[in-house]
Amino acid sequence: VEQIETDSPAERAGLQGGEVLETVDGFVARPRHLFSIRRSLATPKDEVLAVFRRDGRIRTAALSLTQD
Repeated sequence: VEQIETDSPAERAGLQGGEVLETVDGFVARPRHLFSIRRSLATPKDEVLAVFRRDGRIRTAALSLTQD
């Protein structure tokens, strides 16, 4: 994660710049999986689960999706 937008679902979930996403809604967060992650985030859902690494520890956050 390079940057978190102010008042975004990521900021409200507690994500911070510099963290490493491991999975998003069950999809491994690696370059070859970006299309699946984008498709997952574009699907109307209440929340997706993000698993990320902060300070060497695995953490989770539920991201509420919004429409701009």
